Amino acid sequence: MGHETWDLIGHEETVRFLQAQIQRGTVGHAYLFTGPSGVGRRTLALRFAQALACAHPPHAGAYCGHCRVCRLYPQQAHPDLHVLHDPGGLKVETVRTVRPKLLLSPRDARVRVVLLPNVEQATPAALNALLKSLEEPPEHVVFLLTARSPEAILPTLASRCQEFPLRPVPYATLRDGLTARGFPLAQAAWLAAWAQGRPGRALRWAQQPDDWRAYVAQIQDGLQLLHAPLRERLAYAAPYRAADREAVQARLATWQALWDLWLRLHQGLSDPRGHVAGGEIMRAVARQLTLNQVLQGLQHIQQGLRLLARYGNPRLVLEGALLTWPRLQGRAPDYARAVEQLIPAAAGHEPKPVP
Repeated sequence: MGHETWDLIGHEETVRFLQAQIQRGTVGHAYLFTGPSGVGRRTLALRFAQALACAHPPHAGAYCGHCRVCRLYPQQAHPDLHVLHDPGGLKVETVRTVRPKLLLSPRDARVRVVLLPNVEQATPAALNALLKSLEEPPEHVVFLLTARSPEAILPTLASRCQEFPLRPVPYATLRDGLTARGFPLAQAAWLAAWAQGRPGRALRWAQQPDDWRAYVAQIQDGLQLLHAPLRERLAYAAPYRAADREAVQARLATWQALWDLWLRLHQGLSDPRGHVAGGEIMRAVARQLTLNQVLQGLQHIQQGLRLLARYGNPRLVLEGALLTWPRLQGRAPDYARAVEQLIPAAAGHEPKPVP
């Protein structure tokens, strides 16, 4: 059944639409998958490519899971799959290198596929080179692009693609998808709650424990800083330099999730993060904050993320956010101990591999 549904968590309507295109023989030459990082853009693109290229599909729109294509595509190692990605953003030289290969017929797949992840990071020269390839693509080539949003890339590039916006997966769908892969229910519930509808993020945290421990450590920092005087907040921001832009972005994004949770709790909205292990900590903090303080805290974090996207100074952005936070009165609880509840016990657990 997994190969029939491409073994994805969520995005069922998009999968059915793409499968119908394969079945009808109406596959286009370029697709753009948009949405937040970790929502499944790249995984969906690869599954679509696998269904297009499979040498022995059980029926149109599915893949067999056994042929050479199906063995190599998940590792992005098949010679008819070209993944164009450079550190810091796609360069024009990479595009020019692959273009002659696209004129060749596929070696043992049914199509050649060009995957361009995070195309919004490409250089202007690379984007112009891509436009030339998209304007007159060979019949046996399909381009698959991923980006945060169509607005993040050139309009002329987006207009040549069929766009499929991917939205966060419902909590229950993500939780059940994780348990189907062998995760204990308690861990699946925690991961689904804090991944906020992003299957890729949940799976990465589970498979790379250091990543989700780092995320939990950032949560702990955010809680502790609410009790810290201004001098301690300034000292927290002081070590960050221009090279730490991504680190500061990660912290602000984590804290944005915290303030978003407190806003939802104030509004009486249901949120799974308030009910999984450690949720009582979050509810207790929300009770100490006024609605106006929560709104202002969230606003300043969002402003900081916008400034970082425009290459604002990371230390100054972090200071600007922290100095506007209210200071909670009284002695800070032992957050280090309490936040450990947020870390699901995974000792000895081996999740089922995703085919």
